Amino acid sequence: MTSYGYSNSSNANTTSQNDYNNDVKPSNTCPPLSESISDIAWISNQVANVFAATTWDGNLRVFEVQTGYGNAINSKLQVKINSPLTACCWSPDNSAIFVGCGAGSIKAVDINSSNVMDIGKQNSGISGLHYVASQGCVMSTAYESNVGFWKPGNNGPVFNLDLGNKVFCSDFVNGIFAAGC
Repeated sequence: MTSYGYSNSSNANTTSQNDYNNDVKPSNTCPPLSESISDIAWISNQVANVFAATTWDGNLRVFEVQTGYGNAINSKLQVKINSPLTACCWSPDNSAIFVGCGAGSIKAVDINSSNVMDIGKQNSGISGLHYVASQGCVMSTAYESNVGFWKPGNNGPVFNLDLGNKVFCSDFVNGIFAAGC
């Protein structure tokens, strides 16, 4: 896992080794990833340098970026789920991370206990997850036409929206939902 810097030269497509010298790199105590990252979500608190990452081999990892003396990325949590993980988002209080699975399941992972709870299931793999604070629910998009809205503890979706096309990507900011179909 590396963050990339780009040259300020007139040709924006050229980079040099010097561009990477100040990058924050994984610490020696941070176990290497065994599979590629499918999604990254920064913690809701804008002060913290914490993010979650999902991987195709079913690992949810939480990392903290340490800046200043000894810049490094440190591993804070790792939870294994028996399905490829394709999407993630944080709960508003940062006590849980919601993850979407390649088989369509949506799960909540408690940060303190690492307990995993099922909260919903789409008919196809999850392409995006977003927390809708005004409704207190998780919105999921999938490689199908339905957008699902889920509340932990309910037996099914609280609302479904049929977009008529598969959703390959999505975002939700300031109450506005955008989907790439």
